Amino acid sequence: ASEDCFVNTVKVKHSEYKVSAGVGVEIGDYNEWEDIEVLKTRESIKADYCLTIKGNSMSPKFENGDVILVKDQSAVNIGDICIYNINNCGYVKKFDGDKLISLNEEYDDIPIPTGTDDIVKCCGLVLGKAITI
Repeated sequence: ASEDCFVNTVKVKHSEYKVSAGVGVEIGDYNEWEDIEVLKTRESIKADYCLTIKGNSMSPKFENGDVILVKDQSAVNIGDICIYNINNCGYVKKFDGDKLISLNEEYDDIPIPTGTDDIVKCCGLVLGKAITI
């Protein structure tokens, strides 16, 4: 076989938990991981892990079932698409300081709670879609 037919792939950790592009999905502690192969791209070589989207609140950019590449980081800039854990529900949304915004206008914004008993954690920056093999 010629080298032209060879597809460059990278292995990325993938969680069994889905992240919501909607109203929130309960997430675990991310200890159930599997390696999946994705096409080697500028984004995939920077990704620490990937997640599968459930819901359509981030369409048209991300659709239900898309696998997204995530760089593990505890803060993002306003306007970034990110993964947030709010009270053990995982979301993929656009960060807007005090709220998370859906790209699909049919969905309401999600205020980021400020209570002392609330769990609020930025889990990473979305780099883009993975091209699964």
